[in-house]
Amino acid sequence: MIKKNKKRLKFLIVFSLVVTLGIGVTLALLKDITETKKNTFSSNKKIALLLREPSWDGYEFTDKSTTNGQSAKPGLTEEERNKLGVEKAARYVPGEDIPKNPQVKNNGDADSGIPVYAAIKVQFMDETDTQVTYQQFMSRYLDSAGISFDTAHWEEIETQNADKLFIYRDILQPGEDTAEHPLFTEVPISLELLPDGKTGLLPGFNITITAYAIQSDYVEDPKGEMLKFINGITE
Repeated sequence: MIKKNKKRLKFLIVFSLVVTLGIGVTLALLKDITETKKNTFSSNKKIALLLREPSWDGYEFTDKSTTNGQSAKPGLTEEERNKLGVEKAARYVPGEDIPKNPQVKNNGDADSGIPVYAAIKVQFMDETDTQVTYQQFMSRYLDSAGISFDTAHWEEIETQNADKLFIYRDILQPGEDTAEHPLFTEVPISLELLPDGKTGLLPGFNITITAYAIQSDYVEDPKGEMLKFINGITE
């Protein structure tokens, strides 16, 4: 009995030594760790886009702010104001051509600006301020020839709604604009427009212009990306 206990004790001592040696090996593994490196990504790049219609309201790209087409630029002479589309539109007569020349500028500077694709969306509202298609608008209010869009420099993008959307064919570098190639230059009013039988007034209607820009670098499908951007805003 004593021999068995001695054997068991020897076994336990050997087993304990094995376990102890195992722990010792684990604790003795070589280890190291480096300092943490923080990789920061930041950019001063941004897009600054300007929309102007100088023949409509007199505002140029040099003007920092506008009245968004609601009134003429202050400080103009009476003669200068009378030539503007915003003044003519307020007292239009059938058959008149109303000056309106939408144009955009990449207003980014040499340091923070980037090349862009620019687009202009045109929306047409009837006398109830309801948006209609261009064809409906033209048949009601415009000369049969309609608006002469500059499709040599602006390409139309098909939309799934009543908007008309055009993208400028060239990339605009910082500081460049489309002043030499506005989307159109005038709105030809139909000679067939008739005044309301009750009020005696000609119908009121409006054209809404909005400009958009996206970066041009690394963009393989500018029309598709522009459409996704615009739809993402309006949906």
